[in-house]
Amino acid sequence: MKRRLLYLLALFPVGLILNAQTQTISFEASEGYNQGTIVGQNGWEIWNTNNPSLDLNFLKISTAKATDGVSSLALEGGSGSPVEISKDLSALIGSSDSEISFDFHYVFDFVSYPTDNFRFSISTNTPGASGLGGFVLTRVTKNINWIKPFTGGESTGPVLQPNVWHNIRFVLKNSENSLTCYIDGNLEYSAPFVLTGNANAVIGSVHKINFSYPPFPRGFYIDNMKITKLGGSLAVHETSKEQTFKISPNPAQEILNIESDAKISLVSIFDAKGSLIKNIFNPDKSLHISDLTTGVYIIKVKTEKSEFTQKFIKK
Repeated sequence: MKRRLLYLLALFPVGLILNAQTQTISFEASEGYNQGTIVGQNGWEIWNTNNPSLDLNFLKISTAKATDGVSSLALEGGSGSPVEISKDLSALIGSSDSEISFDFHYVFDFVSYPTDNFRFSISTNTPGASGLGGFVLTRVTKNINWIKPFTGGESTGPVLQPNVWHNIRFVLKNSENSLTCYIDGNLEYSAPFVLTGNANAVIGSVHKINFSYPPFPRGFYIDNMKITKLGGSLAVHETSKEQTFKISPNPAQEILNIESDAKISLVSIFDAKGSLIKNIFNPDKSLHISDLTTGVYIIKVKTEKSEFTQKFIKK
């Protein structure tokens, strides 16, 4: 067994190339985002322009909360019809296998508001299809209801607790005609891409991502959005010896310890293909990894000062 694990480790040298290409949107100044309304910035557009009472400053880049950097997208208040903003991803993803993930936080109890639910959806140009998936956060029960591919129906999911950050991830496999959905690294929903009556449709062709929220409540935040086209290349390098970062033991079975001089704000664990397994916000320096299956993984550690990436083996 030990020889096999060491052999696996040898397959992943320094400068490992993963079969993925990722664009990260953290709404930071370094990415070209400015404080204030997001409408018109970097391709974000408002969908329902027929709401004359809408104040665009309610859809804004804010420093109130963040998981990656100092800014996030804040969707707050307003009046009238539900508000929807979107971003076109067709040039980036198209019909390729892809992953879309983001950190999500809501800070209030909106049961008492007689208005619509919060909604995230992935739209498609496929004729006859209502969308590729998404979720609805229900105002009464706080359940995540998963939006079924193409049909637009809903499947009841778990309760999503307010006042904490959650990572929500969608894996769209055009090659397998499948959708899988994760919350905080846990698989919560899966469904096939099935579109009847249109045999020539390009199943899984991503057009836009859309956020729709009720206009009266305040307090939805989105950050650390990652849009991954599976099939490109992403270089992940081991940490040099000069950097004050170390993981041990390696291989590890139950506990993986992180040694770092700086405070750790986020740990991300990826499988050998580069797919995100889980995000851990403000973690302890001893991670429980017993839930991982045996194999090679990539750990990305973000501190107040910098980021470090290294491979490890779960035995």
